[in-house]
Amino acid sequence: MENIFDTSVLVQVVPNLKTSQNWLLDRFFPNVVTYETEEVAIDVDVGLRRMAPFVSPLVEGKLVESRKYQTNTFKPAYIKDKRAPDLRKPIRRQIGERIGGEYTAAEREMLNLQFEMTDQIDMINRRLEWMAASALVSGTVTVAGEGYETQVVDFGRASDLTITLSGSDKWPLTVAAGATNTQPSDDIEIWQTTFLKESGSVATDLVFTNNHGVHSDWIPPSRITPLHSRR
Repeated sequence: MENIFDTSVLVQVVPNLKTSQNWLLDRFFPNVVTYETEEVAIDVDVGLRRMAPFVSPLVEGKLVESRKYQTNTFKPAYIKDKRAPDLRKPIRRQIGERIGGEYTAAEREMLNLQFEMTDQIDMINRRLEWMAASALVSGTVTVAGEGYETQVVDFGRASDLTITLSGSDKWPLTVAAGATNTQPSDDIEIWQTTFLKESGSVATDLVFTNNHGVHSDWIPPSRITPLHSRR
């Protein structure tokens, strides 16, 4: 037990800096759709690159098949974060509270509730960011949990748009003095062209991670300029 004659003052609170970051979610998945049904459905227009046929002005037009579409359905899992309240919290000092206490038990109870809800929101945001990252990296999101049959949400991305570099195809970690290496920028040019051919969409962003030994400085600025529209 501390000496009751000692004096003490709380001078600072060190906040938790390991909060969720939702950059991928906000950048690439800005639209939020709410619904009141058990399942969700998405119609996909299966586009094809076709040109109108040439015919003689003396013959009838050539019959062309209508463009098709498909409907994908998915029954989402629930996110349930259950907390067991600590009944001692209302009578114990809260984080940031003056040494010796300055709040009532009811105020501490509300502060603790706010603290737990903030943590829950952080966990939900982290799960959403994980889903966004999974969709971008692999084109799929695997949903698995207790009592929920594992399902893989496949966005139908073409297989040649998921690229893994290995062996000599890996980008070099070092370049000898006086030497040049354009492999990173050459690869990016090829990939963005493939992306355009497969999807019909134009890439707008290029995202690097810090765990593959690659840094954006390896791409000469002169080669970045024509590739400013990437995703």
